[in-house]
Amino acid sequence: MSTPPNPTTVPPEIASYVDEAFFEAAFEGVTEAPVPATAPGQLQGYLEDCSPDRIAGWALDSAGGPVRVSIMLGRMKLAELLADSWRADLSEAAIGTGHHGFEFRPTPPIARDLLGDVRVFRVGDKAELPRTSELEHQ
Repeated sequence: MSTPPNPTTVPPEIASYVDEAFFEAAFEGVTEAPVPATAPGQLQGYLEDCSPDRIAGWALDSAGGPVRVSIMLGRMKLAELLADSWRADLSEAAIGTGHHGFEFRPTPPIARDLLGDVRVFRVGDKAELPRTSELEHQ
């Protein structure tokens, strides 16, 4: 069994957009990472739409069960929600049960120049959903 990571150290996958002092302050007094009841499986999915008034995609955990995602704008959490909306395209492609979609409509809309700072993570282990290639080139 592997040793859980030190929760007071900024994980390398998020270090580029997290203020280290802010991260460390958030975990002040925490001496070890909590051990989840069940280990998460491999995260699959994508952030497919990132527009001023809509953030959407899908997330599937290979271990089964719904995935809770956190939508972030830089260090600010915009929303936390369950990726459990049914999508015909996922069902037709035999991706899980098809109930893996998520959608968030920010109010007020996000400024276009900030859309590149929107990220979606799995709650718990902070695994990041990649953007689709189409979204990367916008």
